[in-house]
Amino acid sequence: MLKQKIIHFSELNPSSVILIALLIPLISIEIFYFSWLLIFILLAVVFTFTAFSSHKLAYKILCWSIISCIVFQINTYFITSNWSSQFNNRTVRVDIQAVVTDPTAVGNSFQWLKNSKYMIMKVKKIRLSGTSKWHCDSEKIYVRLSSNQNIKYGDIIDMYGFLSSSAKNNQPNYFSGYLKSIKIDKVFTVKKVNRIIKNSTFPYNCLSYIFSIRNRAIKLSTSGFQNDSTKQFIAGLIFGCKQGINKKIKDHFLKTGTIHILAISGLHIGILALILLLIFRFIPIRLRYLTVPSLLFLYVIIIGYRPSAVRAFIMITIYALHKAFYLPVKALNVLSLAAVIMILINPFALLNIGFLYSFIIVGFLILSTNATNIIIKIFNETSFWKPKRIISFSNRLKYSFYTKAVLCISGSFIASLAAIPIQIVNNGLFTPFMPIINILIIPLLLPLFILIGLKLIINSFMNLYIINSAISGIIDFIFYLVNFSSLHIKYFYLQKPSLLIIIIFYILLTYILIKFTKKGTLTALVIILFLCFACGIYYSINRSKLIIYKPAGNSAVTFIVQSFNNSGYLINCPQFTSYKLIEYMKQYGLFSLNKVYLSKTTLNYSGGIFKLIDTFPVKKIVLDKTIRKNKLYKKLIKICRSKNINITYKKFIFTNYNSKDYRMSIGNNYLQFMVITIHPGLQDITIKFNNAEECKLKLRSSNKDKFITR
Repeated sequence: MLKQKIIHFSELNPSSVILIALLIPLISIEIFYFSWLLIFILLAVVFTFTAFSSHKLAYKILCWSIISCIVFQINTYFITSNWSSQFNNRTVRVDIQAVVTDPTAVGNSFQWLKNSKYMIMKVKKIRLSGTSKWHCDSEKIYVRLSSNQNIKYGDIIDMYGFLSSSAKNNQPNYFSGYLKSIKIDKVFTVKKVNRIIKNSTFPYNCLSYIFSIRNRAIKLSTSGFQNDSTKQFIAGLIFGCKQGINKKIKDHFLKTGTIHILAISGLHIGILALILLLIFRFIPIRLRYLTVPSLLFLYVIIIGYRPSAVRAFIMITIYALHKAFYLPVKALNVLSLAAVIMILINPFALLNIGFLYSFIIVGFLILSTNATNIIIKIFNETSFWKPKRIISFSNRLKYSFYTKAVLCISGSFIASLAAIPIQIVNNGLFTPFMPIINILIIPLLLPLFILIGLKLIINSFMNLYIINSAISGIIDFIFYLVNFSSLHIKYFYLQKPSLLIIIIFYILLTYILIKFTKKGTLTALVIILFLCFACGIYYSINRSKLIIYKPAGNSAVTFIVQSFNNSGYLINCPQFTSYKLIEYMKQYGLFSLNKVYLSKTTLNYSGGIFKLIDTFPVKKIVLDKTIRKNKLYKKLIKICRSKNINITYKKFIFTNYNSKDYRMSIGNNYLQFMVITIHPGLQDITIKFNNAEECKLKLRSSNKDKFITR
């Protein structure tokens, strides 16, 4: 029976089989970091298992898995074979001439929309500072500009600064993973921009012209609005230029589970495709379904060919071609084919959160089709046996309303359920009311797209106050819903779950959607899924931890005490450690700080506190009474006043401490060590330091960061 099911599935969904074959080695390498020997063993096991069902299927999986390995190796070679790869283990000072390839670069076209200080560029020439020999190169780099520059797409920039590997740049792992997913291995910190040259070579001149049209469209669509937030929201929602959106607004969208609205995703491409199909519904069907993908391709270029948008474009293109030539369409096969195309082009796309988010959610929406149809039949049970000629117009409207309502509610619920593990892993957030908030906001996007499209057409010869008022009203209502939800609806910060728990969650969810008609099995699975999820949340909330972090080099040891309410107490935050610290705190579901204790206002003790304050809410900062009131201290006081953070002063107690309990590698130096005493209930914390004169500790040297949890 199982053999027949496997053969039947492979015949109906050939693209899904190819996708599974491609993912077996890629997931092993990129997620589990398997060696090539383990991958070959895994392939041998898969080949043996499938050979019992079908020899043809087994050879097909083996061949595509080998192709996947070859594609991965080729892409790895092109990323790591650049001239700068010889400096992977150190930071070097270089002169670079690079071309701006970031689509969000708008120059000084708008007062309310500035360029981001972080851009993607393509290197033309590079050399070590102080040398005369230039090396031609073509790698992409992630550039941190020192200030806002009047830079547009295609401009050539001469600059110098520091080049380092993305994996060794004091950045969180997900950031280096994101850079790898777009084939970037180096981060360049600019110290000075020497000159900016306009580029007139192909293809940059053509793309630059397309982006100038995009900028004119942004100007037309945002004209007539006084509020900069409204303009920035339109530029981010429609055109992908979201660098101007306020961080506070982004946090509200993140806490309510609606952050996907700000990122150009399949939702936006789908809405635009629906509008275009409605506009071209009066032309012949073949011409209609061949015209829509062409216009969508232009839109995907304008917004910067993001993975989720490319996925939606490929799916809609395949669907349109099938419709144009009257071929049968299987949604799961189309989705798998889109994934296969993207993975063969870029196997590192699996490290991109947008890629995973897009494909997982759409996959579960496809799997839920059967369950949704059953629910629709339940709501309209009496309409199925009646002849259409005797059904009244009001009943038809009622049937249509129930159908659309069920599709909207079930789609939002399934998408939110499938997004829960991704949101917890990426942001540490769980919002129980996320489906309801999405149901209220997503239907507003279709009229918003239509009104902005009308404004782009009409605004060229007249300015309509009614359209501007309608657009402003919809955006204000979206802001109100999001702000109200983030302030009044409960959300939880949770610890990052293990990969095994995520896999079990998705397997159970898949089985529930497939076996939806079997009531006994369905009830049991739902109860198991709910209990597992409830236990995970309970464990994540009700625990306490002591986390000790020692950064590489001569920096202070950092202590984090995590309390039962997922808040914490932080002791010291050295410079260049805030990114790693933030990542580790998020991993353990720690997203706010009750108190921050700083023993010194020096870079090695408190240089990273500013990034931490900007990321997490902090209630109080406690400083030593004998602390030096230098420039760093004055900057800290100024920021705390602007953020309403309470500052108190206490005398820290110095005492001896036994070093055997916490033995860490901190470099070949003598370092003042710090310990804490945690009182019952974690309501109070006593800070104690070693007396450097009485007890000096010499610990083993290491160049690696170290975390210890107790």
